[in-house]
Amino acid sequence: MSARRKSALRVAVSGFDGLDNPHPGTPVARALRSALDGRVEIHALGHEALMTAAWMPNVADFTHIVPMPKNGDDALFDRIAEIHAEHSLDAIIPCLDLEVPVFARLARRLDNLGIKTLLPTPDVIYRTSKLRLASLCHEHGIPTPRTIHVLDLEDLSLHAQQFGFPLVVKSVVNGAKRVHDADEVLAEARKLNKLWPGGVLLQEPVIGEEIVVAAVTDRRGQCMAMVPMRKLGINEDGKGILGAVIDDPTVSERAREILDKIDWRGPLELEFIRPTGSARMYLIEINCRFPSWIELSDWAGCNLPHLLLQEILDMKPGRDIPPRAGATFIRNVEETSVPIAKACDLDRFGSLRCKASKFHRATPSAPTRVAVSGVGSLDVVHAGLGAARALRQASGIDSVIGLGYGNFDSGLYRRDLFNAGYRMPTSADPAELLKRLKEVYTDSPFDVVIPCLDGEIPRYIEISKDLEAMGVRTLLPGLADFERREKVELFTRLAQPDWNSFVMPQTRHCRSVDEVTAAVEQLGFPAVIKGPMSFAFPAETPAEARAAWAQLRQKGCNEALVQPFI
Repeated sequence: MSARRKSALRVAVSGFDGLDNPHPGTPVARALRSALDGRVEIHALGHEALMTAAWMPNVADFTHIVPMPKNGDDALFDRIAEIHAEHSLDAIIPCLDLEVPVFARLARRLDNLGIKTLLPTPDVIYRTSKLRLASLCHEHGIPTPRTIHVLDLEDLSLHAQQFGFPLVVKSVVNGAKRVHDADEVLAEARKLNKLWPGGVLLQEPVIGEEIVVAAVTDRRGQCMAMVPMRKLGINEDGKGILGAVIDDPTVSERAREILDKIDWRGPLELEFIRPTGSARMYLIEINCRFPSWIELSDWAGCNLPHLLLQEILDMKPGRDIPPRAGATFIRNVEETSVPIAKACDLDRFGSLRCKASKFHRATPSAPTRVAVSGVGSLDVVHAGLGAARALRQASGIDSVIGLGYGNFDSGLYRRDLFNAGYRMPTSADPAELLKRLKEVYTDSPFDVVIPCLDGEIPRYIEISKDLEAMGVRTLLPGLADFERREKVELFTRLAQPDWNSFVMPQTRHCRSVDEVTAAVEQLGFPAVIKGPMSFAFPAETPAEARAAWAQLRQKGCNEALVQPFI
């Protein structure tokens, strides 16, 4: 064991990756820090050096590379024992679906080392997995949507036709997508099966409000506390990006009934859908770890990760405190600077003390005030967040003002980035935009405005002279030049002699599914189908190309560009 004096609890947590789908390890670590206030040392476990969130300030104290589950139980145990010999770990909280069964199998061996866990037994994890959930629900009379496992994707079309459309195609591990026709179901199934081999699940859709419950059960299987949350917003992958804690006795009662039947130990998440106008709740999934929104439990006054750690270490957990209804979370994105040498050191040595670069505000040398738009991070991370952070670290900036288009643009609540935040009109009328900017200017004067969303720039161009008359500066192209750089213009209408030195992919401009099909057959596979402003979908078959067109149509696009995938 390490001779280094223990001044805090040492807890290993996994699950710090995930840019488009954040893993739960980060909010678990932050919830523990919030509760223990310097009395905890977080050891981040990951499978590669570029663990996205473990480098963030005040998340982890140490990072360690560990083998992936596919390398076998012994390889992971040996690595944990090696880390324990150096750092004397007190507990491990695994936060990834594929890791929980491995740590459950290793629980007794880890306990012999002095490392505590609280996890369900491997057979309980198996019985509640996505593949077995329908059988479990049937056995206990729990409402759940009709679901089948399709192992061979060649049989997918036949089963999908029997279900009818729309339906939900799900990975056997993680990921789900609502699809509307045979082309989409095949395209999405191939994507999911490529990430997580083992076939896919087809599930009939249930239309209604999505409710998720995070909970912790003790060693006897008794529920210690739970936090029910209603999803108020989901992204195109079905992941919750916006939600609020609810006080609904029906939800809590139903969750406790299920927990009583599955003999669970430790953390978990129950996912429900309640059809509109009905009291019936359909169980969609049981996840064997905390959800990625679990920090909300701390904000709601019912810190589940801390409660779990107390139970793991026999620290006499406190009473079941009901979470504060109305507490809300918005998915947010943060950035930090990591020297590549540190990532290389982690790759080389396997462990590293975390000393990520801290965010410092520069001392202004002149009172320049800047307004920045594009400050959301729900479906797409807007550029205004990065612009604001860069401005904060530059000299000569006195204040940065955030301009958002909805109450749930996450940047509007980032006090580290913005001195003030304002909601802008969604109208396409430049006059409405100018009117609102004048109101903002009266309340919080600014010297420069930087628009960061493609769709709003033409409106700013049209009012640029009015802004200049107010004393507000911009630096924008002319409207004609701005339109020339649009994708359709750039790739299909600029075949000029002086552009011969630029290499551009062959491009077909399509306005129907038949034109998309003809274009991919002509250009060959793999191909990419792009929207005229945003969105892009790769395709390796004609069915995937047709599915891409359908997805663009669902997003409001009436045309597409087809190019070879480079």
